[in-house]
Amino acid sequence: MKIIVVSGSHSGCGKTYLTKAIQSVLSGYRTEIIKIGSGREKTDNLQRLFSDRKPALDYIEERKTDTDFIIIESNRVLEIINPDLAVFIKTPDGIMKNSAENAYLKADIKIDDNFDPECMGPLMMIKLGFLSILNPIQEQYKFLYRR
Repeated sequence: MKIIVVSGSHSGCGKTYLTKAIQSVLSGYRTEIIKIGSGREKTDNLQRLFSDRKPALDYIEERKTDTDFIIIESNRVLEIINPDLAVFIKTPDGIMKNSAENAYLKADIKIDDNFDPECMGPLMMIKLGFLSILNPIQEQYKFLYRR
């Protein structure tokens, strides 16, 4: 099982959109989305919401043999796990909530004004062994930074 974490600078930056887009390109795999924290209004039948990290990590442990990918939407989970890939979305406005600072530092891919799509292919191959989630990440960058 591979774990992908999507974190971001603040609410509304596109974390939920990106997690669903990644899940969509992984449709041939057994994939689940887990959201840790608040935001029940954004969850649907494609996501599991946990208000705390411990129950979420217990759930991930239980699903280890039944799931190919777990996509976690959370900043604080990066304080206690090292995922196979961590993506951070930083909005052009520069606003960052407190939990975002650490997540930004730990991210393998930072969707920000320094994002370089040319570097992403080799990184994806090293981290995940394939490139299929590169497109939704690039699309998120283009949407936020209009490039």
